[in-house]
Amino acid sequence: MYYKLIIQSDMEMSMSKIYFLNLLLIASVQTSAQYSTPVLVASKIAGKLQDSLGLTALQKKRVFTANMQIYDWKRAAREQFDITDAQLQVKTQEAENKRDSLYKEVLTNAQYLLYKQKKQNLVTNN
Repeated sequence: MYYKLIIQSDMEMSMSKIYFLNLLLIASVQTSAQYSTPVLVASKIAGKLQDSLGLTALQKKRVFTANMQIYDWKRAAREQFDITDAQLQVKTQEAENKRDSLYKEVLTNAQYLLYKQKKQNLVTNN
């Protein structure tokens, strides 16, 4: 009887450990996903522009870098605790407004015109 209690107690403790480790694993995966989201978004944008504008590998890399820069500007604005929601919205829009000028430095004239056309079509069709 005593051995049965020890074995049962050990099994319950093992199950608790397994449950805890599963929770820890889930939490770490969710945290990892949160940190990779900006990278995934920047990569997806660069890939779509490569497909639609015929970017070279170097241009794709530079577009990715530009998108990460925009993300960094937005993140810096969000980390300022002494600004209002309206001020945050203005700072976020200012960061977005720099996108075209960053892209213009990377794209050829023909690619940039095509980019602006596609962007305008998206704006007017939505």
